[in-house]
Amino acid sequence: MTREDSSLWTILDKIAEIEERQVAVLDALASGQQQPAMNAGQREIELRFRALRNMLGNFGRRGEPDVALLPVELHTGYDHDRLVFAAGLPKGAHAVTRFYRDGTQEKTDVDSLVGCPPVLDNPGDVVAVQVTDVKGNPIAFGLIRRVQHGIGKA
Repeated sequence: MTREDSSLWTILDKIAEIEERQVAVLDALASGQQQPAMNAGQREIELRFRALRNMLGNFGRRGEPDVALLPVELHTGYDHDRLVFAAGLPKGAHAVTRFYRDGTQEKTDVDSLVGCPPVLDNPGDVVAVQVTDVKGNPIAFGLIRRVQHGIGKA
């Protein structure tokens, strides 16, 4: 077994564990038991997990609420790169956190985004974004799709 295989199995085991916990919570809610409120970190994990499940084809199973998966494109080939939120931002969006390939992150208020659809200029080597509401709760998550412009132009 290679190191990559081992890492994949670890991730899949974690996903299965989270799914089991989620089913237990849904069962508890169905039986009327009160569940304590989640903190922002727990909401972030839940959002990313549901986004991953949706991308793997499990969208809408067990009556779960929709998880906003943002279509986000990194347009290159201009005089500078542009991060484009192709479908706009979800209602209640307050800030966008960019996650970079090197593991760092940077937060930007949505008021600083321009245009329709919203655009952020010179975003850097972004791999994912997360949108939060005014309370800092994560409400949407998106993986970056790179779009190159100007290929073959004279």
